[in-house]
Amino acid sequence: MERSFKKNTLLFMILIMLSGILFPITNYKQYVKAASKPNLTYTIHIQDSGWLKTVGENQQAGSTGKGKRAEAIKINLKNSNGSSAVSYSTHIQGIGWQNYVTSGKVSGTTGEEKRMEAIKIKLTGNLSKIYDVYYRVHISEYGWLGWAKNNEKAGSEGISTAIEAIQIRLVKKGTKIKQSLAYIEKPELTYCSHISDVGWQSIVKENNVSGTTGEGKRMEAMKLYLKNNNGSSGISYNAHLAGIGWQGWKSSGEIAGTVGEERQMEAVKIKLTGLTNDLFHIYYRVHVRGYGWLGWAKDGELAGTEGANLRIEAIQIEILPKGQSKEQTTSGFIKPTLTYQTHVSNIGWQSSVSEGMIAGTTEQSKAMEAIVINFNDTNGNSGISYNLHLAGIGWQGWKSSGEVAGTVGEERRAEAIQIKLSDTLAQDYDVYYRTYIENHGWLAYAKNGETAGSSGLSLRMEALQIYIISKYIDFDQGDIAYVTQENVILPPSQGSGTNTNNTKPTCVGTAGINLIKYFEGCKLTAYKPVSTEQYYTIGWGHYGADVKKGMRISQTQADNLLLQDLKKYEEYLNNFLNRYNISISQEQYDALLSFTYNLGNQWVKTPTFQLKTILINGANNYTSEQIRTAFTNWNKAGGKVLSGLTRRRNAEAELFLSGM
Repeated sequence: MERSFKKNTLLFMILIMLSGILFPITNYKQYVKAASKPNLTYTIHIQDSGWLKTVGENQQAGSTGKGKRAEAIKINLKNSNGSSAVSYSTHIQGIGWQNYVTSGKVSGTTGEEKRMEAIKIKLTGNLSKIYDVYYRVHISEYGWLGWAKNNEKAGSEGISTAIEAIQIRLVKKGTKIKQSLAYIEKPELTYCSHISDVGWQSIVKENNVSGTTGEGKRMEAMKLYLKNNNGSSGISYNAHLAGIGWQGWKSSGEIAGTVGEERQMEAVKIKLTGLTNDLFHIYYRVHVRGYGWLGWAKDGELAGTEGANLRIEAIQIEILPKGQSKEQTTSGFIKPTLTYQTHVSNIGWQSSVSEGMIAGTTEQSKAMEAIVINFNDTNGNSGISYNLHLAGIGWQGWKSSGEVAGTVGEERRAEAIQIKLSDTLAQDYDVYYRTYIENHGWLAYAKNGETAGSSGLSLRMEALQIYIISKYIDFDQGDIAYVTQENVILPPSQGSGTNTNNTKPTCVGTAGINLIKYFEGCKLTAYKPVSTEQYYTIGWGHYGADVKKGMRISQTQADNLLLQDLKKYEEYLNNFLNRYNISISQEQYDALLSFTYNLGNQWVKTPTFQLKTILINGANNYTSEQIRTAFTNWNKAGGKVLSGLTRRRNAEAELFLSGM
């Protein structure tokens, strides 16, 4: 009996324990059963329509393709567990994020014409332990974005796009829903510039001007910064620099350009990378010397100038969502493109060449007979005209871009050319051109309709070079671009003595000066004719330690330097002639002065120098050929025979012989 009582008691206690354990399980199952059927509904307030019909879970509320903004939203959640609810907050135009509201309450505005831009939704209570709330929005410019969940942001911020429609759904925990970009936030762009005589300026925000305008200061470098929350993406930028060209792409925070080199930026390219590039455009424009603000470029396009030596002075940058754009009235980049081709005797039409290249032939005694010039700039202008002077015809008449000037199949030589720009091109650019003509070689540059070549001398034009140069750039034309019978400066081979009596000359005459100018040419910027030379040359062949790299002078300064140099070389020559009591004519003096001006006075110091020996022994004791050879032996530079030096030595020899 006792044993039976104990056994029953134990069994009773076990049953009680089991009932205590099973009871909450039963309650939990009942809860899950009740919580598994929440009723989610929502509606939105739409521009010009008001509150739309309430829809159920995963249905679309709002419209697509109509451009109607959503202004407010109400979300309801009904379930058997009263402790659970839905809470939501919206980002409103001009207001920002509003406070959270709960089931059935309005988030947003009505009657204020303010767009709803973003939303956050979350579950509360026990329901949040079992379900995730997913939601996605359709926004202007981009369409449907990806799914957000559980209080994540959906929509956009800072890009002025409106929510137009929404979908909301409840998903049991553990269910995988593919997520992608649900929220777009405008990147934060800042930038700064390094300016000549100023240094680094303060950082400015997008759409502000960095640099200077109206102060004549060059922009030398820039740094761009992009703070971005849209994934692994960024910004890249590249600068075109004077004397270097395109530097190479830089990333956020890096320096594009140079500091401390006094080197101007001339053009830029800027682009977004990664996901940011898929979502946004980047627009930029530059302020350029002589032009002011150019048009807007975008997404890696060129902005500025190339080949015009014009500095950027300021820059402005702005990021816009895809679907929005900046008004572009003019091009953001200026680069004239020039090509030309010539028809040459016994060859025919040559291949087209680009600006600055030689068209035709040199040192082949072949006549240029016709030419076609094609010219356009990035703003669509094509205002170029050209006119050829032809043997037996004269000036043919003006031709326009793409037309043939000259003749084909008539064996008629071109002798001279005129080229000019028109329309808006003529306001910003000069056209420079020079000809290579029979017995003279390259003449100086003519410009803007001036005549280049010859007339009245039956000399063929053999080659041509053309440049389009910004009006803000100084271009050295040289001396003689056009040779005629009336020219005061005759071809060097003919001579032009000025001494009409037998007096002993002590200074250079007109013929000598003209010959020196003809072959030296005048360059107002320092240069090296041969890279191995110790010093630079400037003006009419002025050479020495006083000429520095990058040095520039005026034409008056160049002429004064020539006069100074002539006195120095006259002294060299006079000392030599007086030492040996040598008497020569003005023509011979001029020829020797040109020779000395080009080679220096070493020849008068060298005992075995052939020309020196001829002068000491008397030129009349030598043949013309011997004298000519004494000049022409000195036609090399760097060990190579140069055609220009050969022509100069021949001209000096002919001038010398004309005075015997």
